[in-house]
Amino acid sequence: EAKLTKVDGKRVAGTKDFDPDTGALKNADKLAHLGSDSAQALAREICSEPWRVSDVERKETRKRPSPPFITSTLQQAASSRISMAPRRTMQTAQRLYEGINLGGGIRTGLITYMRTDSLTLSGEALDSAAVMIKETWGADYTDGARFYRTKAKSAQEAHEAIRPTNMRRTPDEMAPHLDKDELNLYRLIWQRTIASQMTDAILDRTTVDFEAKAEKGMCAFRATGSVVRFPGFLAATGGGQGETLLPDLSVDETIPFAPESQSDPKTVLRATEALKHETAPPARFTEASLIKKLEEKGIGRPSTYAPTISTIQNREYVMKRGGGLVPSYVGMAVLRLLRTYFEHYVDLGFTAKMEDQLDDIASGERDWVEFLHAFYHGEASENGLLRDVQEKQDEIEYPNIPVGHMEDGGEPLTVRIGRSHAYLQMSEGDDAQRVTLPVDLFIDELTPAKAAELFAARARANLPLGQDPETDQNIYIKTGPFGPYLQLGEVLEDGPKPKRVSLGRGTEPDKVDMEMALRLLSLPRVIGDDPETGKKVRAGLGRFGPYVERDKVYASIKSADMLFSITLDEALEAIRNKNKKPILKEVGKHPETGAAIQVLKGRYGAYVTDGKVNATLRGMDEFDDLTVEESLRLMAEAALRKGKKKTAKKKTAKKKTTKKKATTKKKVAKKKVAKKATKKAASKKPATDPSA
Repeated sequence: EAKLTKVDGKRVAGTKDFDPDTGALKNADKLAHLGSDSAQALAREICSEPWRVSDVERKETRKRPSPPFITSTLQQAASSRISMAPRRTMQTAQRLYEGINLGGGIRTGLITYMRTDSLTLSGEALDSAAVMIKETWGADYTDGARFYRTKAKSAQEAHEAIRPTNMRRTPDEMAPHLDKDELNLYRLIWQRTIASQMTDAILDRTTVDFEAKAEKGMCAFRATGSVVRFPGFLAATGGGQGETLLPDLSVDETIPFAPESQSDPKTVLRATEALKHETAPPARFTEASLIKKLEEKGIGRPSTYAPTISTIQNREYVMKRGGGLVPSYVGMAVLRLLRTYFEHYVDLGFTAKMEDQLDDIASGERDWVEFLHAFYHGEASENGLLRDVQEKQDEIEYPNIPVGHMEDGGEPLTVRIGRSHAYLQMSEGDDAQRVTLPVDLFIDELTPAKAAELFAARARANLPLGQDPETDQNIYIKTGPFGPYLQLGEVLEDGPKPKRVSLGRGTEPDKVDMEMALRLLSLPRVIGDDPETGKKVRAGLGRFGPYVERDKVYASIKSADMLFSITLDEALEAIRNKNKKPILKEVGKHPETGAAIQVLKGRYGAYVTDGKVNATLRGMDEFDDLTVEESLRLMAEAALRKGKKKTAKKKTAKKKTTKKKATTKKKVAKKKVAKKATKKAASKKPATDPSA
């Protein structure tokens, strides 16, 4: 694959050649910019004559291994490579650190402490890794210990980098003792540690330049390829699989055109294609890239990255969409308020400085009481938090986010945060109009056209669709934060709440007529009584679509039309099978119990089960050769692992109970020491206003 680089001596314009604000091409007279029509015409034209090889360059390059994991890089790698959120990563790493029972009733830790920002490995670990590398891959794959320097100035070197406690415990050997998350994370740590002590990978990179004649002038194309000559550390990590091979070409060689339909043993030009390219906006933060940014700016410590990411999601300041983190309206309003009135406290420099001050407190260089007093009450150069709040609390406006204007310079649009949901306001004062924003409509989708659509839907909602013949009440189609719904009757200040029925996902409000509205308002429909339990079985329409329900057990059904035709037996069958896993293979019958042995598709992949014991089929894509005997062996091993884990938990709990009495005296002594330290610190506390 070769890409166009020059046309008539001018370099083809790339992403960085356009002004990011205006989109205009910079240095237009020195660059070649191809539009859609001219690019397609050129693609057809350059096939008319053979291409000439104008230059061939071959050079050796080396690729160095990455250093062993620290907390932040482990969370980043786990997020990007095995799709594991930072919080789950740290929980899984905690289990690996605490250890598992490998026999003899003793728990064995599999990794070193996982909250660290040091890249150091102990001498024992370096020696063990070297021996492991020589035994597995040979002496050529190690040339002595490799040491890495910690870049972060605030790094604390109290712990090693994250590594296996025993290099000889390979991931394959640990597989029977670990669950899927534990094994994936352990494999990541083991490979990274071993690879960090291996030799560089040696690659041969080749660059070939071609010339092709065209009416616009001579066109230059470039193809690049690489081959792994010596894998080095890639042998441990499994990298280097995507080499691009180029044919053996020489300068002045000609490359004729031959369509794919013609077979030709020589190197030929098969096809040319004009591909459209647009500059993309900056990517959203992911959990991994946000942790990387926190580390770069010196914000937080290894132990705080995961809680920080979890907190902003739990408070719904950001929402996860795909792999990206999307800011919510609440998060944007909070940030706007803080930046407007308390900018000092959300400045990255302030936060990084506070980390240094906390380090000084930890090392005993600063008194923590004085630090807190200065932060809250202020000191000579700063107001302090209390005074800042007192001075600015009367200025703070209701949380709002200006989002532009209606089309053609119309009324201003503002997002405001309500008690339950965010809403969009058009204009100000008595003429203001408001509409609730759907929960899944984010800021980048709130265009003037979308705003007009929301206000139009609200205007229609104020006009009744018709009247219910039984109650003479008006029927409205309204839109709430969770989508469109039907409402029977008016909202009265002191009256009962009117009946509402969701239209569910995929139902267009414009397509709902009176007949359909009356049918939907009759929901939920009682289908009948369960003959076994006597409980009512109902059919209804909810936020996530049509469903059947019995005793608060819900099961989705295919379409809203089925709500009025589904029978009692069909509804009960749907409820019984709601959590039934897809069957991938029928293996056979259990020789002792007669139960069916099946391969089912689960949340974390395929597994074999007899209805009582489940065994994960790690790494198996084909199940045709799976026999009853093999299934019984896998399920027996799974049952054994489960039994060992339960035993280990019970023993640990028992030890804690026996130690409780022995540590009571120590706790009392510690409390006395802490009490004396508190009195001593209080005596140093500067005089303050008693009312404060």
